[in-house]
Amino acid sequence: MPQRVLIAGTSPLLAGRLAARCLSVTARAAGAEVVLLSAAVSRPGAPAPDRRELAAFVARCGAGERVPAGHGPRTAGAAAEPPPGRLDEGRLSVVCVEPDAVASELKAWTADQVWCVTPGWDRSPARGARADAALAGALLAALPGLATRGYVHVGPDTAPDEGRAHRSYRDLERLTVEACLDAGVSWRVLRTAPAVDALAPALGECPPGAHRLLWALHSVRTEVEDRAPDWFERHPLRVAGVAGLGLTLLTAERAAADLWRAGAPGDLPDGFATVARPAPVPLADVLARAGAVHGIDVRPVPDREDFGAADRLLDLRLTDVLRQAVRLPNEASVPASAEACPPGSTRSGSDAARPEGTRPEGTRPEGTRPDAARPATTGADGAGSAAPAAAPAASAPRAGVPTPAAPPRPTPTGSDPPAAARTPASPAGPPTPPALQADTPPPPLSPADQWELFGAVRACRTPPDTTPGETGLRRRVVDVAGRPLVLFEGGDGEGPPLLVLNALGQGPGFLTRLCAHLVPYHRVVTWQVRGTEREDPAWGTRRQLDDVDAVLEAVGAERAHLLGWCTGAKIATAFQQHSPRAVASLVFLNATFRQNGRWDGMDTKYESDLAAVCRALDRRPDRATRMLDLLAPGAAGGKGSTGAPDAGVLGVLSRALTDEVRRPFRDAEVLVRYARQLVDLWRLDSAAQAPRVAVPTLFVCSEFDGISSPARAREAARCFPHARYAELAVAGHYAPHDRPALVAELITEFVRAPREVADLVRYAEITWHTDMEGTAR
Repeated sequence: MPQRVLIAGTSPLLAGRLAARCLSVTARAAGAEVVLLSAAVSRPGAPAPDRRELAAFVARCGAGERVPAGHGPRTAGAAAEPPPGRLDEGRLSVVCVEPDAVASELKAWTADQVWCVTPGWDRSPARGARADAALAGALLAALPGLATRGYVHVGPDTAPDEGRAHRSYRDLERLTVEACLDAGVSWRVLRTAPAVDALAPALGECPPGAHRLLWALHSVRTEVEDRAPDWFERHPLRVAGVAGLGLTLLTAERAAADLWRAGAPGDLPDGFATVARPAPVPLADVLARAGAVHGIDVRPVPDREDFGAADRLLDLRLTDVLRQAVRLPNEASVPASAEACPPGSTRSGSDAARPEGTRPEGTRPEGTRPDAARPATTGADGAGSAAPAAAPAASAPRAGVPTPAAPPRPTPTGSDPPAAARTPASPAGPPTPPALQADTPPPPLSPADQWELFGAVRACRTPPDTTPGETGLRRRVVDVAGRPLVLFEGGDGEGPPLLVLNALGQGPGFLTRLCAHLVPYHRVVTWQVRGTEREDPAWGTRRQLDDVDAVLEAVGAERAHLLGWCTGAKIATAFQQHSPRAVASLVFLNATFRQNGRWDGMDTKYESDLAAVCRALDRRPDRATRMLDLLAPGAAGGKGSTGAPDAGVLGVLSRALTDEVRRPFRDAEVLVRYARQLVDLWRLDSAAQAPRVAVPTLFVCSEFDGISSPARAREAARCFPHARYAELAVAGHYAPHDRPALVAELITEFVRAPREVADLVRYAEITWHTDMEGTAR
């Protein structure tokens, strides 16, 4: 029977690289087969690859393509893509499933060797740890049915100061060892640093370190140029806190090669090994090169005192990068013990059996980053190639179970005594594998290679076939109350649909980008809010609620998640009280809860001016023509500005919204209708309704919202008994348009797990203000 290797991973990048390595080094004549099982978690802004894309990635890796033509799996111009499923004469099978569905998929397979690839690269540590635990648990539980003889676990090379993530992955390693001992399966536990790869964005991945630095620059540039295309021709971006720090640039290709050598050979002893890290590159140099690739002058400064809004946004998005950075080594302070470990060598699990409180020479002390205090003169992180001094030490092993150091190799028949009865290896442990001893650690990535890699990553983020403005929503017209109602719907997500309530008087353009990110994960329905067009009759709050009822009936849904933007939040709240059983949850984006006699004194300047004008027009509609000049944007803040003065360039209106914001102000009749809708809405007592809202509620507001008062929204959130409040730093009223992927991720995770959203979506630019009981933190 031909040998089969099952490589299952939550990282399609690293698992795909390992599959390519396996196919390239195993002899075709031997008939070795690879099953690549991707259990990646897909999210807005980072969709997981499908079978065809992942198979094409493996084929290109096997062909040695560093930067494929077109910079992505979907583009034309590269070598012809192989068919989905099997490649290379049936030697590769690709399966893509959710982490929770792995167990059922494994029933169809057997494998001589199993790889579990869980490097911990998810942007959300909590979400990533959950997916990794689900995958590893399913694989370990399936070991008897898989009939495997060897098991390789790949996890992150974390440091103890990384807290809960470090403990969870060390616990996972311990579970791996115990399960393999009980099943009589040989095992290897490998650890790797985050890797860099030109195609990571196309695979939906953004590993810690360099990739998040590149994402930060790309995303800030995108937001700024959407408002002012030539801004970076006149302004630099300033960064602080980078002096003396470096980043490890380990390519995914090299990481996969080292992991394969450390785990694939069948004659290696059970134990632990860690991939060698290259010497860190000064962070200031990485920023300078990456900035140049993105057309940005990035200037290090000693402090953040004079930061503008764009500088602040970059600083927040570099938070994870600074956390991953290491202190650059000082040649004069290299400890003599570092020389005891040959550069590039990888220690086996024998170190795990050392007495507690001792540390082998050449390994890092507890509490330091993995790269800290490593000699620069070696051309690599000398001690970094050593395995940790002990098996995972975050919590004590279970009673009766030996420390997972280097136990006697279990027999393939599984006839060993129970794990509790086995005798651990002697403190000396097995020798370091000779093949690994001879390895040379990877040199630092050269400046030329950095330029090439950074440029390829940037190109991969914006594939040539991207079509701006597409939402994936279909337009149709239904009859409601004897008048046409324009619906937009799309997506086929499971569960109740997501009904998007637009702001009064506004068209769909504000939410186009957001809906495009939501459609792959939800059934999205929105409609043209009525009451401001010339042919519309007066259309107050009560009729808006009737429209929501009609939309639910039109799409065949009895229950839905309601998303209200701006004034849509008050309509959504009122509908939940009108039809409580029809609402699964509420999401409010940049909500205005302005109402008569409540939360006075919290208006933004725009709200105050708008209220005065709308009340005047309600009494004297004949003044509408003169009022147009006071309100028409750049009326919303003046000269296209929609935010606070501190927002700087990020307070300028996106060029794509120029026509959209003019919609309620395009003529006098429309303005009067709009004004009367708002006056009617301000009479609605949402503060009295909120305490009776029994469904989970999410507020997403913005620091620099100059249209809807964030202070009032926070006060309103405290009235909802099951609310969370997230504030986006350095963002304005049109955050759903400006940061659609981030807002869509918040919505998607909230709908999936409302009680856990604050743990699942953790970005430095998000501040969580309110807990589930409505109490201010």
